[in-house]
Amino acid sequence: MTTIHRDLSLDQPVAPLPPAVAAGASDALASGQTHYVEVGGVAPLVTRLQTMLAEAAPGDVAPDVIVTAGVQEARFLAIQVVGEKAGGLALPAVCDPGVRRAAALRSLPTTVLPATLEDGFLPGLAAVAEALAAGARLLYLESPSRFTGAAYDEDASAEIAALVEAHDAQIVWDQGLAPWVHRRLYASIVAHAGMAERALVLGEAWPGVGLEAWFVGYLAGCAATIDGIRTYKQIVSICTSTAAQFAAVAAAEVYPELHRRQVEALAESYESGLDRARALGLPVVEGAAASLLAVIPSDVPSALAALAEAGFSVTDGAEFGAPGLLRLAATTDDALVGAIERLAAATAPRRGGAR
Repeated sequence: MTTIHRDLSLDQPVAPLPPAVAAGASDALASGQTHYVEVGGVAPLVTRLQTMLAEAAPGDVAPDVIVTAGVQEARFLAIQVVGEKAGGLALPAVCDPGVRRAAALRSLPTTVLPATLEDGFLPGLAAVAEALAAGARLLYLESPSRFTGAAYDEDASAEIAALVEAHDAQIVWDQGLAPWVHRRLYASIVAHAGMAERALVLGEAWPGVGLEAWFVGYLAGCAATIDGIRTYKQIVSICTSTAAQFAAVAAAEVYPELHRRQVEALAESYESGLDRARALGLPVVEGAAASLLAVIPSDVPSALAALAEAGFSVTDGAEFGAPGLLRLAATTDDALVGAIERLAAATAPRRGGAR
């Protein structure tokens, strides 16, 4: 019997490219949009990203936006440019491995922000305050976490904003998973007073619409910061493909309704997976994003082997700084529940013995 491979290693859903989005790219090519474009991105895309950000997190910031070649380039530019000017850097102990790769390219004094399992591996306010008091002047945070989906609530984001302002620091805020927050309103750092000149937010353009392989990301912040990044980008990196940018313009038109359906389906899958894991005694880390679920198997190597045998690919938490955990993507079908049942079956004897 042939095993069907199911990739549950991603943090956001991968969808087929809608015909209207593909047409946006092909129409751009047909009209001669094959040349290099403005470093910051084509004007229609920049405008739509500004609108998206303003609607998602209205507040003190009227952001300037630069289009990046995916979220990893956004991380790189933010850390390299802002970090050089700001000084000491503070990074979460548990974060996307791309963050550490971007930071490693420059020898900046770096503080690791500890976090606990109970907090979904989000750095606590005390750790943030201690790092800033010790001299860190650039804070990098993910909310939601790229590993657990945990997100800061309104009170916590307000306190972080106050700490950043009090220490005359700056913050890079990865809100790439914010579109998948499903149980509450998303609390962005930019909604708080004083963040207009201090916050730089990043993410992907309209995730889940099929643009994943097109690498269209964004950085948004005040004009002075974005202008400095734009200059650096022009020197060190190639602009995002023109056709991909016009595909993203078209994606903005189909996104609202498509995304609404995706969130509903993912939320149902997430809740089913959460309920099944609890029923089977498999510990989980509950987050705010419906696109992923972190689990705690009793034995990671055995769990990975069992999942691979059943055709599932997942993410090992060791890659994120969280050994002993696995991250599973929620999907619009029953794959998450199937993977959890396979995990529970593979590790139940060992967990039972531990009790």
